Amino acid sequence: QGETECAKAGIQATKLIQQVADILLVFSHGDVMVKQHVADNFVLQGILQILKLHVKSRQPISRSEGKCNELAPSFKTLLKCIKNLTMEPSTLEALESAGAIPSLVPFFSLCSSNSNSHSELPQGSNRRLTQDFTVAGCVDQIKTQQAKEIQNLVMLAMFYLCRLNRSRQEQAAKAGVIPYLKDAIVTLSAVKTFALQILCDFAHTSKITRQELWRNNIQDFYLDLLVSGEVFWQEKALVSLEAWLANSDAKFERAMLRPQALKQIVSLFQTAQSANFEHCVKVLHSMMQRSPQLTESIGRSGLFVSELVDRLSFPKAEVRINLLKLLKTIGENHKDPEYLILQHNLYAVVTALAREAQESHRVLVSEIAHQLLEEWAARINCEKNMLN
Repeated sequence: QGETECAKAGIQATKLIQQVADILLVFSHGDVMVKQHVADNFVLQGILQILKLHVKSRQPISRSEGKCNELAPSFKTLLKCIKNLTMEPSTLEALESAGAIPSLVPFFSLCSSNSNSHSELPQGSNRRLTQDFTVAGCVDQIKTQQAKEIQNLVMLAMFYLCRLNRSRQEQAAKAGVIPYLKDAIVTLSAVKTFALQILCDFAHTSKITRQELWRNNIQDFYLDLLVSGEVFWQEKALVSLEAWLANSDAKFERAMLRPQALKQIVSLFQTAQSANFEHCVKVLHSMMQRSPQLTESIGRSGLFVSELVDRLSFPKAEVRINLLKLLKTIGENHKDPEYLILQHNLYAVVTALAREAQESHRVLVSEIAHQLLEEWAARINCEKNMLN
């Protein structure tokens, strides 16, 4: 009889929690004033405490085995409530103070493709057991609808919490969100776009955040984005690499000098078109100004310099100016500028460009082209005099 009474009390408590969660969800859809009242620290602490209890008592959702994975409806209701609150800018500081970010990040482990794998099978398992495991829901192949829903809610909340705020971005990185962002992107999750935005923003955040990025090999992830064919994310990734290089130590610069990394940068430069190319030239010039070693390495690429020469006919004067500046930076850092000039016939190309610019009254293009020719001549003569 005692057990029966306890069971009834438990059922009543569960119903009560669900009723409270439903009320909070209604309030979380309210106007600014209502949301601010829901974002009271006492209320938020209560919500987050319940969510923490859920995440501690659950195995990854995608295993779909056992009653422990049947999440109470209040779980998702409270997550929806938090997500709705994050969409109101005036509640973000309260959510940060209550510890929303470190409380939410563990929920990704319930739906990450890294949470389970075939490696969890005992050694010596027969083929039938392997087949049963796969059919039951190997996370590498299938995510349950529930897992996707949880991932979507938490990712959206994380996006709004981290947007335009470096302090919260650093909190999220320290809480371990980066592997889960990568997982959402690689598995083509419905919230892939939000994960990409957060991950690209992290390069601008802080030294601590960039250390977390390095620990998770995100520099290679950015480089892969350069050749992804997705123009928007190519630009974002290049800007992230530039920001990282501007605040980097020697190991990041060395990573950028690897043959594969240089190949990906050159490939982007070759394939970029129109506005994407304009953006690419500006960012690459900034990167080369920051790293003489990177400039020297890229300058050795015949494919890069040949593409640069071909692009000097770009219609926009501003792009021609930036290309000439890029060529100037390469020449200044090249070990043998005379060979560079002869190999790509640069004197003739730049002289023709200067003449054309003068005739079409593009004064700035003409001036920079003439300055470049004079600098090359002076440097080559100086080196010859030193040899004599």
